[in-house]
Amino acid sequence: MTIERTISKDVFLSYAHDDESDARMIYDCILDHGGSAFFSGRDLAPGDDFAEQIKEQLQSARELWLLVTPSSIKSEWVLTEWGAAWALGMKIVPIFLRCNPGDLPDRLRQKQGIDYHKYQALVERTFANRTGEQSPTEDERQLIDQLLSQDRIIHAISVGKPYLYSKRFDKCLPIFEYIRDHANKNHYDYYVVFGNIGYSLIGLGRNREALEYFAKVKDFHNGDTFFAWHALAAAVAHLREGEVEECKQMIVYAKTERTQQYQDILERTESDYPDLVPYLQE
Repeated sequence: MTIERTISKDVFLSYAHDDESDARMIYDCILDHGGSAFFSGRDLAPGDDFAEQIKEQLQSARELWLLVTPSSIKSEWVLTEWGAAWALGMKIVPIFLRCNPGDLPDRLRQKQGIDYHKYQALVERTFANRTGEQSPTEDERQLIDQLLSQDRIIHAISVGKPYLYSKRFDKCLPIFEYIRDHANKNHYDYYVVFGNIGYSLIGLGRNREALEYFAKVKDFHNGDTFFAWHALAAAVAHLREGEVEECKQMIVYAKTERTQQYQDILERTESDYPDLVPYLQE
């Protein structure tokens, strides 16, 4: 049986605590190439439910990259992580450091791995279609980290908004993804992160992924924060995927969510997405 998963991260980086500095080199390289990754040394905060976070992050990653070292092959947590990834049907990539394929359990031994010192080639190959995306600068990361430490998610998102408004989707998407990975996921405003990622993905032509994020908005507060502007953006993504009926359903939903700002939202939508205009006028 295939397990349904909603993807939000590219890579789950699995490693032993003793190898954190080596794993961080891979993590930083992924970010620099426009990718996203779960890195427990960065993403887990004091007081987090470790087991629950690991489960959630595994279920939302595309691939598991396993840093294979003498420490990790003895780690109960690493064993649990790759076993769960196996059960989820994820792609598993062993990265060998001071180890060789013969040290792996039988099920992993058949997986094609690479030498640790070639991890940059793996990253470049995996994210080759994102070479135009630009990671947040160090100053932007520091500002975002400061704002997120105060749960000021909306203010953190404002760091990427100028790029969004100027249609620099290659620049704003990595910023919004960075906020997604580091913000308080239980905060009421977290849904705004999903929406902005969705808008950015549409700008980059990644409509199917955008729809995944608008679905997250709709689910986050049982639909209470899925507003007209989210529905109209989802309508655009559906239309560009050739899903005309789903597009029309989103437009109907948007019309039932009228607010005082609805006319402004409609005018902005017509300006940004002229291909949607004929359907808005039906």
